[in-house]
Order: sequence, then structure tokens, then C-alpha cells
Amino acid sequence: MEIDNYLIKGYQEFELGNLDEAEKLLNSVLKKEAKNFYALLILGVISGKKGNHLMAKKYLMKAVCINPNDSHAQFNLAKSLDELGYAKEALPYHSNAVKLNPNFEEAWINYGKCLRFLCRNSEAKNCFNEAINLNPKSVVSIINKAEILRGEHEYYEAINLLKSKLGVSKDLDHILHNNSGSILHTLKKYKEALSEYENAIYLNPEYAEAWSNMGALLCEMSEYEQAQISIKKSIEINEESPQAWSNMGSLLIELDQLKDAIKNFEKSIKISPNRAETWTNKGHAYQLLGEKKQAISDFKKAIEIEPEYAEAHNNLAHIYLDNFNFLLGWSEYKWRFKTRRNETNPPKHNKPQWKGLASKARLYIWGEQGIGDQILFCTMLSSIKEYKYKIIVAVDKKLVNILVNSFPKIRVVDKNTNINEEEYDEQISLGGLGEYLRSEVNDFPETAAYINEYLYIGMYDIKKLEKNKKTIGISWKSTNKLLGKCKSIDLQLLYPILKLKEFNIINLQYGNVEEELINAEKKIDKEIINIKEIDLYNNLEDLAMLVARCDIVISISNTVAHLSGAMGKEVLLLTPYSKGKFWYWSASNNRSLWYPTIKIIQQKEQNNWDDVIENIIKYLGGVI
Repeated sequence: MEIDNYLIKGYQEFELGNLDEAEKLLNSVLKKEAKNFYALLILGVISGKKGNHLMAKKYLMKAVCINPNDSHAQFNLAKSLDELGYAKEALPYHSNAVKLNPNFEEAWINYGKCLRFLCRNSEAKNCFNEAINLNPKSVVSIINKAEILRGEHEYYEAINLLKSKLGVSKDLDHILHNNSGSILHTLKKYKEALSEYENAIYLNPEYAEAWSNMGALLCEMSEYEQAQISIKKSIEINEESPQAWSNMGSLLIELDQLKDAIKNFEKSIKISPNRAETWTNKGHAYQLLGEKKQAISDFKKAIEIEPEYAEAHNNLAHIYLDNFNFLLGWSEYKWRFKTRRNETNPPKHNKPQWKGLASKARLYIWGEQGIGDQILFCTMLSSIKEYKYKIIVAVDKKLVNILVNSFPKIRVVDKNTNINEEEYDEQISLGGLGEYLRSEVNDFPETAAYINEYLYIGMYDIKKLEKNKKTIGISWKSTNKLLGKCKSIDLQLLYPILKLKEFNIINLQYGNVEEELINAEKKIDKEIINIKEIDLYNNLEDLAMLVARCDIVISISNTVAHLSGAMGKEVLLLTPYSKGKFWYWSASNNRSLWYPTIKIIQQKEQNNWDDVIENIIKYLGGVI
């Protein structure tokens, strides 16, 4: 009878929130009856509430052994294991909880969360659907299901689901707005995303996650000062937010404060050591510092935590490919289509992927990424055209005519053309050819040019060219939204090259640059030939015509550089030290493996072009 009194009193204190008093009373029960199920169960819950999850696990494991048919014991044991990071071990207890009590809404939600953590999203979605069936107003279930839909790229369905529950539970509306903003952010709907974050903060000004997310968004919008204010606000509200510290690190990367960025990532990791995203961001900072060994270690740690984390795999690919480790590089490069910033949606195919074997099968090669990448990968078509294939290649429409002229035996189509699967037997992405055709350095041909400059050299007579001088074509800008600023150079920095009297200068830069050219001509007291009637952005054949008239092309990494390299032109390529330098510009004897006529001239430190300009002037002195 005394035990029952202690047990009842202990439970009453627990219900009142007097956890210490409840703990004393329930421990008194265990002293007299060590296997008292209810005392063990409640003590386990109390330990969990106090954050002592190891003790919670100890109590609850005993409780489950005594009575395996109690759904609450199974539920709380699973919860304690989740908190300890033992998701796999927790899974059977989650399963037991819902089997024992199919109407246990919270058990379905926790089961779903555990499955989500283990990347078993289809099963997780079923769990959240069960919870929603039990309680259609379950906003927590809706939030979790929306995150799965987001992972499946069902973005608008996820947003609609979140917005459908606004007002159902007003104390959670700020989360619904925040999560909608996060999805819109992924879709690059920046203004709409910003509005959702602002709504979340208006409803709950102390909502640290929304402040942090808004800071990340503002950083991506290049609003760095406002981004810093927002992220700092998040940290002020919650110093223990790993995401906020990680976002601050990402912002500092954009500000080229790499060592400080690493310190912020380390703070995030100290708070939450099992976040693959933070390890990946830290690795990226080391990658930009040129510390590849540490970067690889961090990327591998991220993959150990989350084997399906595409960003870590893709970053590893770039380091391996940059180091000419093509076997590992191409293997990891397959993850590029699953990264957040990927803009290529691979076509859905029922036909198998080509495995690099010669046969008489019909092959469909589909284009990916930007025009420059497509020009680069098309250097491999010269290797595959010898195979006994009927080949279809789909590329950006701007490239179609050029490739038709370069590869007359290959059918070249606009990548937006709907190709019937009956027209081919196997398929592969353009970049995917690398795994089979460029698996080692010796696979790269000494000559990579596949665009015949003589097809274009006579298309346009440039009367202003002085025949006794060599001609240099120049391009200094990239329109790449993410890294264009890092790759580009101010035209003024090229003035010492442009004013060399021994050379004609032709503008190859696409976009609205007329004012820059006029200012340059005034400063160097020399004409820069600019054919205004030619659309250098949309008409690559016209661009090829101008490139054909050049003896040397000086360019940053953009379409001009790729096109010139594919035409076999001598190119002096200006590349950043790290940030903005792509893996395929890794040099072998200062030359590009992909385009042997491209000489790579790299910064010695980020954002400093002085040595690059000096080296180009020296080089040109030797060719006059």
C-alpha cells in the first residue's frame, strides 16, 4: 500500500511539473520494488525532460523489458534514443509504439521524423499521412510532410499544403510562413521568400530561425550588410542555434573572410556535431583557402553523417577532378543533379544509361548546365564519333548550327526538342561521357579543337584591322549569377594590355558594354573594334566569326573562352585564385587539359589581378 501511495503522489507531482519531487518519490518506489514498471516509465520521461537522455534510456529500457506491450514505454524509449543520435536503434521502438496503438498521433509523428532522418522519406510520408488522418488539423504533421515534398521537388504542392493550414493553430503560423519562405528561397523566388520570412518575424519577433533564414536569403541577394544584421539578431535570440552560426560562416565566405568563416562553422559544429551541411560548408571554406586535404576530410565527414548529402559529394568531385583524379571525380560528379543549386533537370528515361561500350545501339546524349559547360563536354564527341552509333546530341539552341557543322554525322537538336524514346536505345548526359572517355590524363587528346575556324573566318570583313599587326580579342565579364563577380575583371585593369601599339583589339564581350569601351578608348588613346550590329550573346556563329579573326584571345572564364578553346585559338585565360575558378581550369604545364591551346594564368591571391596582368604583358612581348 505504501508503494502505491508513493507512486500516486509521484505521478501527481510529475503532472504538476515538480520534477525533482516526483523523482524522489519514484526512486523511493524503486528502492522497495526495483522492477516497478510505472516508476521506471515516469522516471524515464522525467530524465528526458531534464535532458539526461542516457539515464532516460536506462530507465525506459528496463520498463520495456518488463512490459513490452505498453505503447508509451516504446514511444518514450524511441524518443530518448533519437535524442542520443541513435536513430537506427530507435526505429523498432517507434514501429512498436504505433503497432500497439495505431491511434497514437504523436507516435506516428516521431516515427516519421526518425525515418526522415534516415532518408527513408517515402515511409516517413506515410507516417505523417497517418497522423494527419487521425488529426487533420495536425500542423506539425503538415510541416514535416511539406519538408518531404520539398525533398521530392514537389515545391508548389508543399507550399500549398503549408498555406492551407494558416490560422488552424495560430501559435504555429510563424513556422508555416518561415517554411514557405524557405521553399520559395530554394525556388529563387527571392521577393516572395523575403515576404514570408517577414511575416514569420512579424508574428513572432523572437523566432530565431526566421531571422537566420532571412539572413541567408539576403546574403544570396548580395545584401551583405542587411544579411549580417539579420543573422546577428538570430544569434542574439538563440546563441545555441547551429544554423545561425553556419549561415554567418557562409556570409563570411561571400565576404572573403575565410578564416573567420571557419571559426563560425566550428561554433556550429560544437553545438550540433551531426549536421552534414555545416561540415560541407566548412570544407568549402578550406577548399577556397587551397587546403584541399582538410576540405576532403570535412566533405567525407559530412557524407559519413548523411550518405545522401549531394553538396558534399559534388564538392568532393570538384576537388578530385581538379587534381586529375578522374576515377573518383566522375564517380562523385554524378551527384551534381541532386544539389540545391542544380538547374538541369535530367530527362526521365526508360532507356538504360550508356556504359561506355562500343556497339551498334542508337545513343541519345542530352545537354546539361550552361553553354560553356556544353562546349567543354562536346570536346568528347570527337572520341565517341568513331563508335558505330547513330548518335543524337541535344544542346542549347545557340550551339546547334555550330555543332551541325562540326559533327556532320551526328544529329544535333535543340535540347528542348521532344525526342521519342523509340529513336534511341541508350542515353547519357553530356558530362556523363567523362566517366568513360576521360578516365585518366592520357585520355585527353593533344588537339581538342572541333570547331573549324575556316568556316567562319570569311563571314565578315573587318576593314578596321591593321594588317601588319596581330589581333587580340578581349572578354572580361561573366553573367553567372553565383560566381560571375569572382570571375570577372574590371576592364580598367586591362588598359596596360589594350594600349600596346603592336596589336589590334576586338571586343568579344557580350552584353551592354559600349560605355565601358568608349571610356577605355579615351584612356588608352586607341580604337577598340566593336561590331555593334552583331549580337555576341545570342548568335554564337557571329561570335565565332570574330574569334576566327583573332590571333590571341584574352578572356576570363566564360562562353568566349570555351568557344575560343574549341576553335583551337591561342587563349590567355585569366582565372581567380580559388573562388570562381572551376575544376576544369586546373592546369597541366600551365595549359588546359580540355583545350590545349588555352594558357591558364591564375591569381596568386584572391581578388588580386596584378600578377596576372604582368604575366600577360610579358607573354605578349614574346609573340610580337
